[in-house]
Amino acid sequence: MRSTGGLSSSEGMNAGANNRIDEVLQALAHLGAVLGDQAQQPQVGANAGGGDRHLQRLVEQFPKLKPLKFTGLREPEEAEKLIKSMEKIFRLVNCNDVDRVALAKYQLEDNARHWWNASKEIVFPNGIEVTWEDFVNAFYGQYFSDCVRDQKIAEFMNLIQSDKTVDQYEEKFFELSKFAP
Repeated sequence: MRSTGGLSSSEGMNAGANNRIDEVLQALAHLGAVLGDQAQQPQVGANAGGGDRHLQRLVEQFPKLKPLKFTGLREPEEAEKLIKSMEKIFRLVNCNDVDRVALAKYQLEDNARHWWNASKEIVFPNGIEVTWEDFVNAFYGQYFSDCVRDQKIAEFMNLIQSDKTVDQYEEKFFELSKFAP
């Protein structure tokens, strides 16, 4: 065997392999640190890099989950049903505030669509991003007024079983309890 600086050729190859392994491990450690830093940074923008593709995916998924439509012509409770059903879907598809508003406005029909088109510029002037909370507050202000809410509170406070079955009473109790003071 030939000697290379005091090391046998097999020892030299092992040392070279060990150096390469050390370099790969250092590179992986660096990559892990970079990815960790990126994961901790807040995402910027409405869809943070996903942009239009993300919204397009949501627009395709959303109708498959059969969200309710709202016309503004029914009972005020329908407004709350719409919001609750959409929030359930939003949790499932994991979308942000901007996407929620974009999807919700497509569920508005007839009078509700006319309300949104007429009031969005007044309530939310150009340049102001509409958050989901802002949308819900404006929507409830229009379709589930304080007067209706007060009626529901009174109905809850005066609820008695009378000729209802226990199940019927319990259903009504839980339905109205969300309005309890």
